[in-house]
Amino acid sequence: MTEGRFGWYEKVRVTSADLAKAPVHGELGAILGKAQSEHGRWSYGVFVYSVNEVWSCWEDELAPTGAFDVRESFYSESVRVGPSGRRGRP
Repeated sequence: MTEGRFGWYEKVRVTSADLAKAPVHGELGAILGKAQSEHGRWSYGVFVYSVNEVWSCWEDELAPTGAFDVRESFYSESVRVGPSGRRGRP
């Protein structure tokens, strides 16, 4: 298994020629998910800032920017604790 080209929270540009991804072509995003197929091909969950959505893109559909975001931009550190003392909904 090889390591993917992009790291967590790395900022990328969507450069896909796939018509289904035309609404986000050229847009800036950040890597929030990574998966490798059984054939070794990497796909990424890319949070696209302009539309506030995560899009699935193949590695070759993305261009690096050399910049990174931080985890805190996407996830809060708060945890809800119910009356029983367990995590989750009360």
